[in-house]
Amino acid sequence: MSSKIDEQVQSIHQRALKCLEDGQPAKAVKLFRAAIKLSPHNAPLMCNLGYALLKNEQYQEALDWFDFALAAQPGWHIALYNRGLALYNLERFDEAKAAFEEGVKAQPDHVDAKTNLASIHMESLEFDQALDVLDEILAKNPENTGALITKAHVYNLKKQPLRALETINLIDEDAGIDDPTYYIVAASAYFDTGQGFRSYQLLQKAFDIGGLNTTNKMSAAQLLMSLRKSAQCVQLCDEVIAAEPDNYDAYRIKGSALTGMGMIEDAVEASLMCHALAPDYMSNYVSLIFGMNYLDPPKPEIMSRITGDYEKYAAQNMAAVNTYSYGSNRDPDKKLRVGFVSPDLREHSCGYFIESIFAGLDRDKFEVVAIPRKLGKDPRATLLRRLSDSWVPLTSEIWEEVIDTLRSLQLDVAFDLAGHTSNHSIPAFIARVAPVQINWLGYPNTTGIRNMDYRIVDHFTDPVSADRSIYTEELIRMDRCFLCYSPPPDYPPVEDKTGRDKIVFGSFNSISKVNPRVMQLWVQILKRVPGSTLVVKALQFGEESLIEHARQQLIKNGVDPDRLQVFGAMPNTFDHLNLYNEIDIGLDPFPYNGTTTSCEAMLMGIPVVSMCGEVHSARVGLSLMNAVGLGELVAENPEDYIRLAAELALDVPRLRNLQSGMRDRLLSSSLMDRDDFNSHFAASVRSMWRSYCETGKSAGEQRP
Repeated sequence: MSSKIDEQVQSIHQRALKCLEDGQPAKAVKLFRAAIKLSPHNAPLMCNLGYALLKNEQYQEALDWFDFALAAQPGWHIALYNRGLALYNLERFDEAKAAFEEGVKAQPDHVDAKTNLASIHMESLEFDQALDVLDEILAKNPENTGALITKAHVYNLKKQPLRALETINLIDEDAGIDDPTYYIVAASAYFDTGQGFRSYQLLQKAFDIGGLNTTNKMSAAQLLMSLRKSAQCVQLCDEVIAAEPDNYDAYRIKGSALTGMGMIEDAVEASLMCHALAPDYMSNYVSLIFGMNYLDPPKPEIMSRITGDYEKYAAQNMAAVNTYSYGSNRDPDKKLRVGFVSPDLREHSCGYFIESIFAGLDRDKFEVVAIPRKLGKDPRATLLRRLSDSWVPLTSEIWEEVIDTLRSLQLDVAFDLAGHTSNHSIPAFIARVAPVQINWLGYPNTTGIRNMDYRIVDHFTDPVSADRSIYTEELIRMDRCFLCYSPPPDYPPVEDKTGRDKIVFGSFNSISKVNPRVMQLWVQILKRVPGSTLVVKALQFGEESLIEHARQQLIKNGVDPDRLQVFGAMPNTFDHLNLYNEIDIGLDPFPYNGTTTSCEAMLMGIPVVSMCGEVHSARVGLSLMNAVGLGELVAENPEDYIRLAAELALDVPRLRNLQSGMRDRLLSSSLMDRDDFNSHFAASVRSMWRSYCETGKSAGEQRP
C-alpha cells in the first residue's frame, strides 16, 4: 500500500474511532467500510467494523466481519472475544461460550473475555462454573469491579442474596460507579433480604446513569413489579418489546404488572402474547391462568386450552420422574394420612378456612400432615403448625425433590390448596403423590390436569345443571357451604351506626375483580341513593400512584370523585377490619366474587349484596349468603343487583337491623359451624378413598 493511501486509511480509521467514542456507531460503520475499500485485507479494520456493527446492534453482520478478521489473522484473541459478544447477542450461547474459551486460551490474561465467559456460564445456569472463572479474575485483581458485579449477580440467581450483598460491599461506591448493572444487582440483593425500601433508590440510580441493556431492563422491570411500581414496570417492558418484539419474558412481566393495576384485559392479552411466543415457558402460566379467572365474561374454552398446554409442558419437564406407586394397604376404613399442600399456611386468606379442619378433623380417623410451600413466621402459621399432626416444610424449587419428598410421606390423600397461584405444587400432582388427589379452597376453577382426581364444591357454587365440561376433576358437592370460616382472634367491635345520615357502600376486594362492568353498576347504585358514597380498598395499592390509578379508573367509568375514597393496605389485620366500620353495605364484585372479604364484612356487621353467574367464582357469594340465611341479597342479573343494593340502602331501619345482628348471624351460622363442616368434609374424603379401594385405581386413571 502506498504511503498516501496508508495515510488516508489511518485518517479515516481515527475519525471512525472518534465516532465510536462519541456514541455514533452508524457513522463509524460508514467510515470503517470506506477504509476497508482502501485496505481490504486489514484485520484490525475488519475487527473494528465488526465492533461498530455490534454497537449498532447489527449482530449477524458484526459476526461475519469478526470471522473475516480471524481468517486474516487466525487465533487473534481480540477478534475471538468480539466474536463471542456477537454470538452472545444473537443468543447463540453455546457458540459464544466456545469463542470466549478460545479467546481466553489465546490470551489467558484477557479479563474481559473471562468476565464474559462467566456471564455465558451464568446465562446457561452453570453458576458454579461462572464463579470459578470469576474467582480466577479476582485472585489476580480483587478489586475488579466488573467481576465483582457479575459474581454478585450469580449469587442473586443462586438465591443467595446475603452472599451477593457481601460481594457488592467489596466494591468502593465512593470511587464513583457508572455501571447501572451494579445498582440493579444490589437492588435485587437488598429486595431478597427483606430490605425492599433500599431497592427503589438503587434502581433510580441505575436509571439516572442510563444505558441499560436488555438484561438490565428486564431485571429492573421484575423488581419494579415486585415493588408494586406497576406503571413504571409496564413502561420499561414496553421499551424492551419495542426493541425486541419477540421478547416473551417482557410480555410476562408486563402482564403481571397490569394485573396489579387492575387492568385485567390488557394483562391477559400480554400474557397470551408471551404464551404464543413461548408456550413452553412455564413461568408465564401462573399469571396467565389465574388472570383469566378475572375476565368478564369468562372464557372457559380458552382456559381449557391453556391449562392443557400447561399440563403437557410440565409433564415433558418431568419425563425422568418415576411412575408413582402406592405402597400402603387399601383398607377402606383405615386411619387416613391426609396431606395439605399449600403456600398459604400462614397469615393469608386461605389460612382462615383451613383452621377448622386442622382443629376439628377426627384424629381417630385422620392424620393431618401440613406441607407449607412457603414459610410464614406469623401467629397464624404458628397456630396451624400447632394444630397439625405433622409439619413438613417443602420450599424446594426443584420438582424432582418436591415429588420425592411428597411421595416419601406415604400420603393416602393429598389436597392441593393452591391451584394455579404463586408457589403452587401442580407439577407434583401431575406426577402424582397420592392415590387420591383433591383440588380445594385456594383456586376458583378446575386445575385442568387429569391426575387431579376430585374437586370439592357445593350445590350452590356448582349445581348439577351447570356446565362444567372443561373440568378435569370429578366434582364432590357438599350438602352445605364448601367452606368454614375462622376469624382472626382479635377483631374490633362493631360500631353502632344509628343516627348516621348518609349511606357508604364499600368493596375491599382485589382490584383485579373490579372490572368496568362492576364499576358501571356501582355508579348506577350511587345514582339511586342520594348522597351515598363509595369506599374502595385493595391490598395491591402499595403506593400512591396505584391508588390514584384506581381512582382515575373509577372516575373514568362514571364515579363522582367527590363521592369516592380509595385506600391501600392497612398496617395490620385489626386496622383493616376496623375500616369496615366506615361503610354500611358491601358490594360484591363479579364474575369473581369475594370470599374472605365477604366473611370479614359480615364479621364487622356489614351485609353484602352479591350477584351470581354461571362459573364457580361467580357463585361463591350465593353460597356464603345462603349459609348465613341472606340469600335474598343475591341478585340474578345486573338490574337486580342495582335494585337490591339501592332498596337496602334506602330502607334504613331494615339496614340498621341487619347491621346490628350481622356478627351474631355469622357466628351462629353454618358458615362457622366446625362440627357440621368437618362431618361433611370427612364423609366426602372417606367416600373418595373408598372409591379408590374398590377399584385399585385413582379417579384420574379411570377417566378416558
